[in-house]
Amino acid sequence: MEGYLNFTHGIKPLRINDISGRIPHKIFPLPMLEEGIDLDFTVEEPLDESPQPRDDAELPDVWRPEMYIMFDSSINEYLRGIKRLQVLYIIRLMNIVNAIFKKNKKPRINLQLVGIYRFQTRQDEPFIVEEDGLIEGHESLEAFGEFTKNASFARRADFYFLLVGRRLGKRNTTTKKISANILGCAYSGRVCSEGLNVGMAVQIPLLYASFPTIAHEIGHLLGSTHDGNGPIRGITGHPGAKTCEKPQTYMMGAAKAAPFEFSNCSEEEMTFILRLRGEECWKTENDYDLFNVTKEVAGSKITPEKYCHRINPELYISATIDECVINCMNKK
Repeated sequence: MEGYLNFTHGIKPLRINDISGRIPHKIFPLPMLEEGIDLDFTVEEPLDESPQPRDDAELPDVWRPEMYIMFDSSINEYLRGIKRLQVLYIIRLMNIVNAIFKKNKKPRINLQLVGIYRFQTRQDEPFIVEEDGLIEGHESLEAFGEFTKNASFARRADFYFLLVGRRLGKRNTTTKKISANILGCAYSGRVCSEGLNVGMAVQIPLLYASFPTIAHEIGHLLGSTHDGNGPIRGITGHPGAKTCEKPQTYMMGAAKAAPFEFSNCSEEEMTFILRLRGEECWKTENDYDLFNVTKEVAGSKITPEKYCHRINPELYISATIDECVINCMNKK
């Protein structure tokens, strides 16, 4: 077994034999994040040669981006390979992500979950570039894009998102080593762009704390850059978010917090990409929507007390909830 025990510690098998046949494991502290939680690519993204959007184009009342959620073998193993458990877990997690997008006023957005796929073994996920238990974000994302471009799906999607139960990082250009310093990555504005319409994020199984990161990365895919940043490179005419430098508490800010909403700059950027991609992107291809399986959201079946105890059973004292944020009190 290899993966997360909680937010502070991981577990991995030791490379030694035991006469009992059991495999000894080592519990180790996870490193603190060395940088921001989001990966802004330093490499040049391919030039987007789509024609400029028409100002008079009639936009849909509601944009329903069709998404395919996949998860890696680590999450599959943690959830014991039980399909029903896995499906309900993913839907509950994505229900809360979708609730964030439903707050948008213009464009109005309602995500559509057209598929869930699990990778059962590490051999099934050749696109993941992993060294010493760390996944390299950019290299894996690029390979994941090629995978989705060439794979056959029962239902095609506007974007594909991968959840990983392992630490995510990026390679140092000098040392060539991978540092665990990010929680997610995505190609900005590339929804409906085959091979580039992909994102990924770390997801600790049975916890739901990564929903802001997932929403943040999907926000990138739908056209949003970080609040305070200029236009997306390679997309001519993109408005950017320079005028939204403060506050940084919206979904695309550095300190996103409740009530978890996108800034007016993000909404303007997503409207631009919606126009840019055109009707071929915004029209709904599938009637199938896994969100219809359950409307339960993350946390609807667990109390704050149980949640905090699950995160850190050794140090847990008490728990409170305020505006959908659970605060855990631990022993010092």
